[in-house]
Amino acid sequence: MVKRIYEQVRSEILSIKRLYNLLNEKIIKKYHSKCSIHKFGIRLETDLLVKEAKTEFSLDQRKNLKFCPLNYVPFDKNLKDECLLSTDQYC
Repeated sequence: MVKRIYEQVRSEILSIKRLYNLLNEKIIKKYHSKCSIHKFGIRLETDLLVKEAKTEFSLDQRKNLKFCPLNYVPFDKNLKDECLLSTDQYC
């Protein structure tokens, strides 16, 4: 009896694993097909002006710098196609 229950449980576990793998494959295929549609990307950036910063503190007589944006562009996250970016590029 214990052996029969063990076999049933084992069979159920294998069925769940197969189902998980099948769903995972479908998700990956859908993701890759979505990515292959777009073969281009867009670079979003802002021009910066680098100026000397007037601060109270300095490090070893080095000048501190500050960055001033020349243009303010509102970036919408939906403009970026995340599947075109690597994990290092996506933030």
